[in-house]
Amino acid sequence: MKLSDATEKFIDEADGKQPSGRSLNAQKHGAYGYLNRVKNDQPIPESLSLVESAVQRELLEGGALNLMRANVIRLQTSADLLWSYMKSSSDNFHSGLRSFGWLTNASIRALEKLAVLEKDTARDRIDLVTAMSQITEGEPDES
Repeated sequence: MKLSDATEKFIDEADGKQPSGRSLNAQKHGAYGYLNRVKNDQPIPESLSLVESAVQRELLEGGALNLMRANVIRLQTSADLLWSYMKSSSDNFHSGLRSFGWLTNASIRALEKLAVLEKDTARDRIDLVTAMSQITEGEPDES
């Protein structure tokens, strides 16, 4: 199945599931709005380009480690907020259980990858005391 066909099928199925009267903000900026724009060959809103530019800048400035750390925090925050919502009633618990499981597992996987990434980058780092001692070892004593 072609990607365009799959996208169209997803949108058609989602149309039947979506409540009427979605907010204008979700239609313009959300994932559903993005899929509709792709389906109808409409331009992507400037806000999406701005977000993409910000992510690229964050990756260049902070590196993969900081971006991964931010994603771990976002995933776990989402899971915690969903858990609070789920505790409010049995209907909420039942409706949010699948999403909570996915968020929790995604958070765990991201946390494991972050730990590996931090361990790998820690090998390349050197603390200030060690660096200074290595610099001063080769210099003659001025006393």
